[in-house]
Amino acid sequence: MHRMTSLASGSPMPGMRSGLNQANSVLVAAFRSAVIHQGLVALLILISLGIIWASAREWLPGFARRGHLEWALAKRSQAAILARSPR
Repeated sequence: MHRMTSLASGSPMPGMRSGLNQANSVLVAAFRSAVIHQGLVALLILISLGIIWASAREWLPGFARRGHLEWALAKRSQAAILARSPR
């Protein structure tokens, strides 16, 4: 593997090392901070969705019951039609 070197000293060029390792405390702290913030955002989204879902269930119980009643009546009328049809 060929390393880039400066012409005068033969040492690696300054600023060409990645500096990305676990010993770099600034990098570790920045990564930890980013992960914590992303986790908090995801948690807030889940909590918001839960609140919206629970609110919708409480505000619209009539629609849910009405929809179930309509489904039951449709099944009953369908069964009655099938019972009357000749085979």
